Amino acid sequence: SEPSGAAAAPDFGNALAALMSQLAPTPAAPTPAAQPTEPEAVDEPAAAAAAAADGSDSESESFPRFASTPEAPSATEHHFAANSVNPSDRKWAKRITKEWTLLRDALPSTIWARAYESRMDLLRTAMLGPSGTPYHDNLFLFDFHFGENYPNDPPVAHYHSHGFRVNPNLYQSGKVCLSLLHTWQGKGSEVWNAETSNMLQVLVSIQGLVLVDKPYYNEAGYEAQVGSEEGERNGAQYNEQAFLASAKSMLSLLKKPPKHFERLIREHFRARGGVIVRACEAYLGGCPVGAYVDPEDEKKKKEEEEEE
Repeated sequence: SEPSGAAAAPDFGNALAALMSQLAPTPAAPTPAAQPTEPEAVDEPAAAAAAAADGSDSESESFPRFASTPEAPSATEHHFAANSVNPSDRKWAKRITKEWTLLRDALPSTIWARAYESRMDLLRTAMLGPSGTPYHDNLFLFDFHFGENYPNDPPVAHYHSHGFRVNPNLYQSGKVCLSLLHTWQGKGSEVWNAETSNMLQVLVSIQGLVLVDKPYYNEAGYEAQVGSEEGERNGAQYNEQAFLASAKSMLSLLKKPPKHFERLIREHFRARGGVIVRACEAYLGGCPVGAYVDPEDEKKKKEEEEEE
C-alpha cells in the first residue's frame, strides 16, 4: 500500500515512536446510568435522525457541514469574540447571510463551518487534512471575523496552532499567510475581490493551496529547488517535521476541542485513530511521510469505484 524505503532517520523515528502511544485510539467509555450524557454544542436532531435512519455511524456523514447556533461565544471561546461590528448595517448582514447560504449548499465533505446568529461577524471552521499529505487524518480549526468593511476587506483568519508550526503558511501565532486574505502577495484571482471572492473560496484555498503534499515549497523562494536533489531531500525532511507537528497539534485538539466541534473531533479520531497509528508504523519503516495508504481505505475506494 505504500512505497518501501530505508528506515526513518533517528531523530524523526525517535520522536514519532514517542508520540505513537499517545495517538493510539481508546475505546469509548460507557456512560453511567445515573450520570447525564455530555451535551452537544449544537442541537442537531434532524441530522441525528437521518444518520440513524440510514444506519450511518460515520461522524463526517452525520455531522452537518454547516449549522448556525443562537449562542454567542465568549471571549475565551472564539479568537475574535472581543471584536465588535455594527449589526445595524443591512447590506453587510445581507452579504453575511449570502455567505452562510453558499457554505450550507456548497461546502465539500471535508470542511465544516459553524456560524453564530447573534454574532454574524464570527465564523468557526474545521477542515480535514488531505490524503497524500503530511496533514492526512488531522483536523485543522480556524476562526474568522468579518469586519465592518466586509466584503471590501477580506475576512480576518486565526489558525488554532496549539503552539506548533505545521506549515510555512500557518504560523504558531495563528496567522494564516494567504494572498486571498491579503496576508501575502498575489495578483488577479489570487487576491480578494469584493464582488467575486467569498468565504467558501477562502476555505477551499487553505485546504488545497496550504495543506499540500510538499509544503516545503510554500516557503518564499524555495520553489527554485523544485526537481533538484536538494529540494527533494529538504522537502522530505520538512514533511517529517510537519507530520510530527501535526500529530502534536492533534493531541492538543483532543485534550481541549474547540466549542461546537467537540463531537466531530471526538468521533473522527475514534474512527481514524487506528489508521493514524498504522501510518506512523509505516513511516517508521521507511515509507515517505504522506505516501501511506491504509488497506481498508484502499478496499473501500475500490468497492466504490466498482459500484459506479
